[in-house]
Amino acid sequence: MDLELLELQTEYLNDLPDKLDLIYELLLSIEKEEDIDESLNNLKGIIHSIKGSSGSYEISFLSELCHSFEDELDLLTKDKNKVLINCFYFYELLKEFSDFYIAGEEADLDPFYNKLSELSHSNNIHTSTSSSKQKDLSKKILIITDDEFFKDAIMLSLEKLNTKFYFLKKTRSFKNDDDPDFIFLVSPEKADVKQLKSISPQTQVISLNFEDNVNFLPSDFARILISHHLVRDIRHGYLALLQKEENIHIEKEAHPENILFVDDDESIHPLVKVAFKAYKDIKMNYCHSAKEAQEVLKSFTPDLILLDSMMPEISGKEFKKLLSEDENLKDIPVLFLTGLDSKKEIEELKNLGAVDVICKPFKIKELAGQVLKIWSEI
Repeated sequence: MDLELLELQTEYLNDLPDKLDLIYELLLSIEKEEDIDESLNNLKGIIHSIKGSSGSYEISFLSELCHSFEDELDLLTKDKNKVLINCFYFYELLKEFSDFYIAGEEADLDPFYNKLSELSHSNNIHTSTSSSKQKDLSKKILIITDDEFFKDAIMLSLEKLNTKFYFLKKTRSFKNDDDPDFIFLVSPEKADVKQLKSISPQTQVISLNFEDNVNFLPSDFARILISHHLVRDIRHGYLALLQKEENIHIEKEAHPENILFVDDDESIHPLVKVAFKAYKDIKMNYCHSAKEAQEVLKSFTPDLILLDSMMPEISGKEFKKLLSEDENLKDIPVLFLTGLDSKKEIEELKNLGAVDVICKPFKIKELAGQVLKIWSEI
């Protein structure tokens, strides 16, 4: 794990107990109150914030847990007594995970996923292994393995991504006129690596390994470390690689000189700073509210505004409307960040005049590339 990310994760996890205490207090308030709207909205805001930020900090289980918790909270007004019991169970699972998880250490999360599955199925909530919408990828995939189980697992992992598959049992059967976009190798041997490098040096090879200490793999081979969650591991690793490949093409393009970032979630700010750290020629200005941004805009003219859609007092949507009504600010491109990844939400944000929408959680190493790619297409 990247040392910088490890430090950020550790700091984030150290701050988590305070948020959990607040969640517990709000659940108690909801239990006692007849009019639960204010407490429920505050609770939804905290859970929503943890869902987005933990995903961006690459603590996937925490993000998935909060995603299911959010769905549960939506049922509270329909059957308060029954659903509230489940909400306390979600809180207990959050606390248990917070006490258990240590950044950078290998951990068996199967018991936590099993508990989450039991909680979610108790109210027929669907848990998602990927919280962001993925676009049509149209890639040609070669799978080299003589193990039918792994062949089926890879196909299942990448289903609905418009991928075309073909198969070989042995590396020696591969010819350079096959021309795939990606090659999947399962626990490759040295001979496999040598042959592929000589025949097709430009093709991206993805090695599926059970251990992380395979020293003979070239540095340009992508590695996916697989666990008991085989399908999820393969899918997440593949999609991350596609995003990285796409971002490489736009890194050297012209980019904005000044960016204003507005998000009320304090935990997101360090991630964005790390994401843009390599771009020394981009001046970043950070705000925690729309009101603060309004003051900054009196003396700072950004080429692009990165704006969180959900903020207290003045929401991102309301702030975008205010910008559109200001003759001096209406032409500044606005790129929304949102933890609500429904088609309706994204369309609503775009209809406000946003150049695009990035769904939370985002990956630190991919955010700058996503932003600059969108900028290059304005």
